[in-house]
Amino acid sequence: MVDYKSGKPKSWTGKVETQLIKGKFLQLPIYLGLVSAFAEKILNRKVQATDATLRPIREGDEESSPKTLPREFWGTPAAKVFEENLGELIGLIEKGHFYIEPSQGEWGYCTRCDFARICRKEHMPTRKRAENDALRLRVSKKLERSAPKEETKKTALRTPVGTVPNDQ
Repeated sequence: MVDYKSGKPKSWTGKVETQLIKGKFLQLPIYLGLVSAFAEKILNRKVQATDATLRPIREGDEESSPKTLPREFWGTPAAKVFEENLGELIGLIEKGHFYIEPSQGEWGYCTRCDFARICRKEHMPTRKRAENDALRLRVSKKLERSAPKEETKKTALRTPVGTVPNDQ
């Protein structure tokens, strides 16, 4: 499943799995989950996506590399952390918490926002309340996590039961 992106790519480093845990590129796992159901309904046959990719159509800079999430992601420790964080984000939405996240510049959120005329991003008391909200701080802390390292058989064999390997 490929999603072609026409906007300016956002710079990022590290693993796609870590970006998912941080709440970025959320459409990738959603696409993986929906492709099979959609294909079965429309084509009347079972189809399984092998991966989901965001592929920028702008060429020329380092940031235009594709971001791919393989189907095997769902069997990794990172998937459990992602699912937990996604549940937290959905919980915020269900509670009506839509925080101010100002992002200026040519490709910032604010330049494409339909609510710019009524936004209170410049109202400092509102902005401070949003920044210091206990629920937001709790979820933000979870979104700061990185993808857990997958345990190799070699590490599992060398690690005594009840201890944690040094690199985790």
